Amino acid sequence: MTSPLRMAVLGTGHLGRHHARNLGQMDGVHLIAVVDPSEERGRPAADTAKTAWVARPEDLPADLDAVSIAAPTPMHFELAKHFLERGVHVLVEKPMTATLDEARALVAIAAKAKRCLQVGHIERFNPVWQHVTNTPCSPRFIDAERFAAHTGRSLDTSVVFDLMIHDLDLVCALAASDVVDLRATGGVVVGPFEDWAECRLTFANGAVAEIRASRVNPAGGRRTRVFATDKTLEIDFQTRKLQIVEKGTTTPQTVRELQGSEEEPLRRELASFVAAIRGGTRPVVSELEGLRAVELADRVIGQIRQSRPIR
Repeated sequence: MTSPLRMAVLGTGHLGRHHARNLGQMDGVHLIAVVDPSEERGRPAADTAKTAWVARPEDLPADLDAVSIAAPTPMHFELAKHFLERGVHVLVEKPMTATLDEARALVAIAAKAKRCLQVGHIERFNPVWQHVTNTPCSPRFIDAERFAAHTGRSLDTSVVFDLMIHDLDLVCALAASDVVDLRATGGVVVGPFEDWAECRLTFANGAVAEIRASRVNPAGGRRTRVFATDKTLEIDFQTRKLQIVEKGTTTPQTVRELQGSEEEPLRRELASFVAAIRGGTRPVVSELEGLRAVELADRVIGQIRQSRPIR
């Protein structure tokens, strides 16, 4: 019988406590601890997951197989580096790192360590996305929007790294081509960093994507429309619905609607990470996809700030 993977969760904030809850319930995983410098946050998360709380990564035992990093983004690089160099597999929440230089360095560290490094682009595990990937499509134009109301969270980073990076990853997966041109604009509402942003990507295969993101919108929503010569896809990540309009030449167009399951995307993501470790395969969202998303986000922010420097 295969021994359970000995895992730990680093960070028990908004997302980390859900990482701990899911891993604490997962077959084939022994969640040995959650790590958080705050006992007030860490102990309740540990109790819910029926595991131990420790204050520091150094307090974890040596015989660790994998970690899930849900700490604040500025800590991602050092934590991931530390565990990869220890020979531990790593899942790190998006964005992979706080800077492009860190992302490039982490890719090199993972390659040298020969350990799995998965990046938590969770929409790839939204049940509706499975229907999308099972629908053959060659996009010519992609229109994506991701809006959230102002909550006061994540104001220490740009909306590009907070929200838009999801769609930068998704449109690249849909287009399956390299970006050859990028144009972007954005601005501050609440501040101090960008609260809204828009960008237009042109791909080598001729596809074009327009992406809009805002965290000061009156109503939330996560929708993507994909236009191909033979069909149109309308994806609602919030309701997990996919509408497919197929364009016939001799017959009227047909409309199909598919509904994603109620399965929790984070559980699917964590199970995929465990499967990649077990199978010795590349994760669904590897460090290379994570790096690509950070590279594009960095370019978007760079263009915005060229015309509107942050003071």
